[in-house]
Amino acid sequence: MDRRLFFYYITVITVPFFSVSPWQKIANMPVGIIYGILVAINVALFRKEIFSSFVRSGKMGIYPATVILFIGVALVSFSVLVVSGAVRRENFIRIAYLLFSGVVLWLNMVVPAQKEVLLRTVQVYIASAMVAAVYGIFVVIGYMVGLPTGLEVLWTVPRLLGTATEPQVFGNFMLTALPLSAAVYLFKPDRYNGKFLLWAFGIFMLALIMTFSAGAWAGAAVGCFMLVFFIRRFQVRRVLFLALACLLVVTSVLAIDRWIYPNYVAGFKSIMVKFTQKPPGQDLPQHTYEINMISVNDRKWLRAGAWNMFRVKPLFGVGFGNFGYLYNNYRPADTPKFDFYARAHNQYLEILAEMGLLGFGALLAVLVQLVITVWKSLKYGPAQEIKGVILGLFASLAAIGVHGYSFGIMFHNYVWVIMGLTYAACRLAVGRKGENCHENRY
Repeated sequence: MDRRLFFYYITVITVPFFSVSPWQKIANMPVGIIYGILVAINVALFRKEIFSSFVRSGKMGIYPATVILFIGVALVSFSVLVVSGAVRRENFIRIAYLLFSGVVLWLNMVVPAQKEVLLRTVQVYIASAMVAAVYGIFVVIGYMVGLPTGLEVLWTVPRLLGTATEPQVFGNFMLTALPLSAAVYLFKPDRYNGKFLLWAFGIFMLALIMTFSAGAWAGAAVGCFMLVFFIRRFQVRRVLFLALACLLVVTSVLAIDRWIYPNYVAGFKSIMVKFTQKPPGQDLPQHTYEINMISVNDRKWLRAGAWNMFRVKPLFGVGFGNFGYLYNNYRPADTPKFDFYARAHNQYLEILAEMGLLGFGALLAVLVQLVITVWKSLKYGPAQEIKGVILGLFASLAAIGVHGYSFGIMFHNYVWVIMGLTYAACRLAVGRKGENCHENRY
């Protein structure tokens, strides 16, 4: 094995631990910066392959040109702010992070250029995500039994943070692992070990439920539906085992409510308050309603502010990274001011607000190209194991896309990692005989 791959796998292993925004810290460590250093090392090690991929990707037909277009539109929007003298700290941070994310995508598209490397990368990613999920579960359970795990409960029940900065982020991250583990298991568990994948699937589902992120739950439902829709041929026994894993997860949640943390299931009832917006019954405390309505109202106001920005400047938007700075100027009437709220809690409205129709069109182009690329690669009839990886990665991206209605998804590195791996798998499917594959000497 090429020694350079060791550093690449380290980068993959650290995704659920270090792959956060560079300005965020975990355990008082600037892990985002550490991850950036790891990516820079990999770019230096694989510089020849990355450079040559710009030339050979076009011939293959699997080329994320729309991603480059989207980044280009963001750069234009940022440049307008620079020229007008309206650029601020958040604008610099956001554009730098977007450029870095593009590098992350390209790195994960180019390095897994051979089947064995790609399959090993997927295995490492699932194993690392499994460790992060187990850690999160133990932290929550430890808190429930009275251990000093450092968890702070700011909601109706304890919510799983995992290795992220908040439950929504980790719930979003779980969407990259849950559909992937299910798809790989359904198609070709022999290479990975079927029991390992079943355990991973069950742990991911339990961790996702314990985040109490309704948006992530909706995304997971869509991702699983896509797998059912695309996977027409599979062993009934494997489906039954996945169903059994789901049953065990539900039983575990009920067991927590019965023996470890009474009224834990009340957290699910609390979620419904966000949709019904009605005061809870006698089985839920009044503060449950108040907490959830704060969340509902905040997001409603943020989305309304983003829409107002778009209505005023529909073509080019208010400037890339400017939502937080300008929200108070566009907030709905008779609503409170926010000191600084960098996200609209709706990725699509945020892009409309900051980049206008031009940026939103570029985002749609990215999504359309992804669909076409996956569809094209599947028509080539790839090996079952590669097909499972493609569908698993694509279902993960679809799940994240659904979560994007209530969450920011473009500025988390793991999304770009999954997108890069999707392109890598599609490139392998198209060049299955080796005539079109980019050849790395591993």
